Amino acid sequence: MATFGKPIENRQVLIKAVASVPLSGRPGCVADSLIDTGAQCTMITRRIIEILKAEKVGMRTFVGVNGLETESDVFVLRIDLPIAQDAVQEDGSVESAIHSVGMDLEVMTIPYEPWNFGIILGMDCLETFHITMWGGMFVISN
Repeated sequence: MATFGKPIENRQVLIKAVASVPLSGRPGCVADSLIDTGAQCTMITRRIIEILKAEKVGMRTFVGVNGLETESDVFVLRIDLPIAQDAVQEDGSVESAIHSVGMDLEVMTIPYEPWNFGIILGMDCLETFHITMWGGMFVISN
């Protein structure tokens, strides 16, 4: 099973993720991403949307942590996460191979610009992975 792990710092899990426009042929944008198991859907900053030149596909209303309904633009993006897997080479050595695992999602814009991340990874993305948080570590596997 391919696995990626990192320490939990300041009670947050931030990992690198790549956002891209599916089938566009344009390069993606690497961003620090907040793992948020309390968020139902994945959200992204306007700054990254502008970098990607993504086209809006609709609007959606969501209820934020403040309890207020907020309208947000919706975009279809591919979100890829790094997953590492130790692989035994022909000479017997072990080498870590990193590859991306991801999916196309309808993502909404974050209604503010966070200072330390550009993507909130919600349960629409995270539910396809095995996640463990224990002993100060975050581990994600596919």
